[in-house]
Amino acid sequence: MAICSSQNTIVDQMAGIVITGNVIPQNWYRAIVKPTGKPYVEAIMILADIVYWYRPTEVRDEMTGQTTRLQKKFHGDLLQRSYQQISDQFGISKRQAARAIVALEELGVIRREFRDLKINGRSVNNVMYLELIPGRLQELTNPLQDDNKSISPILETTYTKNLDRTIEKMEIGYAGECDTNTKISPEINNKEYSILSYQEELEQFKNQIDYDAIRLDMPYQAEQLDEIVSLAVEILTTTKETIRVNKEERQTYLVQTQFRKLNMGRIRYVLDCLAHNTTEVRNIKAMLITSLYNAVSTMGSYYMARVQHDLYGD
Repeated sequence: MAICSSQNTIVDQMAGIVITGNVIPQNWYRAIVKPTGKPYVEAIMILADIVYWYRPTEVRDEMTGQTTRLQKKFHGDLLQRSYQQISDQFGISKRQAARAIVALEELGVIRREFRDLKINGRSVNNVMYLELIPGRLQELTNPLQDDNKSISPILETTYTKNLDRTIEKMEIGYAGECDTNTKISPEINNKEYSILSYQEELEQFKNQIDYDAIRLDMPYQAEQLDEIVSLAVEILTTTKETIRVNKEERQTYLVQTQFRKLNMGRIRYVLDCLAHNTTEVRNIKAMLITSLYNAVSTMGSYYMARVQHDLYGD
């Protein structure tokens, strides 16, 4: 049966064009806005892409045409993304990508999760996964409010105020090579570490620990974080033969090997220990070197003890 014309040539031609991909509900332009009240376009585009990947594919029975099951588009339990991937896809800077992701998380529609993975026998640290929150998405997409005001303005928090200064560090030096450890890149883990200049090592170490994410999540310990980064880079660029750790002289290359294993989780662990420390420390530098050196092997036991204490008390 022939389909009647719409009496508009362009509309008729559009009937033969199949458009798929990301969908942006009109309500998002009112629900996802900057403190100025204007739509947060970058966050909206990124959310549309996340939603696309979480929308299931229908698998239908060939005979009946009925949907038999739903199938996800990605391989893991959560969608894996990096700031660099988002930057490349939408033609925005890594700073803009990170700001938008953090804004969406503060809005409650997504949640970031960082994992340490084993890829072909190699450790890959701080791989970022994004979890979509369907309940919050429903609120933003189909709001109950019928006024003309923005539903959920994204406020300029301490996190987003400090983000420009921290994220821009990721865009120089190694921007084209290793980017950030939220991107799976076997080349990063397969390189031989040489003595780099202080500035090069500084940028590399910040990428290694996902500095911007820690700075966002723990803004009140930003000063301590910067002290840790400065000390770690000093250790990684030293030409001394030995380094004193826990009152013992150790071969420098052994200490540097341990520091190469530091990641976001272990730095957060050290910061957590510092926050809970109640004893007076006379030599802060020595204490930090020992804490960072031991963090690789003691983090699991520390958190297990904390859980046991919370569950069972003293």
